[in-house]
Amino acid sequence: MEENKQETRKKQVQKAVARYDSTKDKILARCPAGTLERIKKLGYTSGNAFAVQAIIERLEKEESRKQ
Repeated sequence: MEENKQETRKKQVQKAVARYDSTKDKILARCPAGTLERIKKLGYTSGNAFAVQAIIERLEKEESRKQ
């Protein structure tokens, strides 16, 4: 009985993760060693936070040039 509940819960979590992932684009970037440390020294909470901000800023700049 307990195993059945665990399996059900596992499937529910997998479904929730898949639903969340479907709303996001995933980009994997490899950076030179020490890059994450440099990013954190600037006050960003994570490399991902920095990357998302940098990507959005660059996209806005590029898109405004093309208009």
